[in-house]
Amino acid sequence: RSGEVSLLKWKRGKFDEGDDHSRSYSYISSDNTHIVIFFKRRKREISLKKPVRDSLNHIRTTQDNNGTTYVFENPKNGKPHSITSFSKLFKKLVISLKLDDSHTPHSIRHGYGSFLLNNGGNTYQVSRILGHSQREITEMFYTHSIHTDVSDTMDILDKIKK
Repeated sequence: RSGEVSLLKWKRGKFDEGDDHSRSYSYISSDNTHIVIFFKRRKREISLKKPVRDSLNHIRTTQDNNGTTYVFENPKNGKPHSITSFSKLFKKLVISLKLDDSHTPHSIRHGYGSFLLNNGGNTYQVSRILGHSQREITEMFYTHSIHTDVSDTMDILDKIKK
């Protein structure tokens, strides 16, 4: 979600702990192996694979990070970007990459979830990654795109008959 990404900090802040308050936070772990996200009163950790860690290290080394708190900090005020400004920056990125400009952060998120499920991802785990409060939400909005061959399932009946 854009809100989770826009709040992403380089490291845990003084008040970025626990799940007993309504304030959202997200930060990169001290060993750079995962992101901790507390959003919509739910806390989760997402492992970072090497390409993502490399991208974050690239951002860290190419930005002027002297004293910055947020990974995507608004240089005008030192605070995280608003959802509106984050969306505008995302749109610029999409255009600069010569991609279809109809992509939004949410459509990329939906595509990511669908890709994981289409390639054998476990519905429960994908639900946790996406931050859905219930697995049924993932099933309702994402499993419609799973391409399965019904004959594989019907073969189970043949095995039972034999």
